[in-house]
Amino acid sequence: TGAAWGTVDASGNLVGLEIYGTTSGICGFSLKGETTTEGVFPLMVTGENNWTGVALANPNSQEAAVTIDLVQEDGAVVATQTATIAANGRFSFVAADYFSRYNLKETDYIRFHSQYGLLGVEAGGDNDRTFMVALDGEN
Repeated sequence: TGAAWGTVDASGNLVGLEIYGTTSGICGFSLKGETTTEGVFPLMVTGENNWTGVALANPNSQEAAVTIDLVQEDGAVVATQTATIAANGRFSFVAADYFSRYNLKETDYIRFHSQYGLLGVEAGGDNDRTFMVALDGEN
């Protein structure tokens, strides 16, 4: 899946927001400009009709390999996947599909690491679009 990029130059600091929405509501989060080689997505929205999604962007001029772990509350890694993200590309997944062999729990979290700095965001909600939450990747 491709990604589009833009560059903004400014003489001072900028603040960015990402906003998702429908006709009945919106959710948003601040955009960080710093990349990180490792991070955590602590949100796990589980249950019937609910979803948690993750997107990782690679703003680098070379492809980036990324390791993505599903981690239990006690720190035990229960599943690991790897992906390659094209230069200036992105990779996204729905947690329940990506880790389909594991029964997700609200206390689980997703961890990633890569040799190159990435940008990440996590969102969750329900299929009826009555709520949605989003976080950027924490390092």
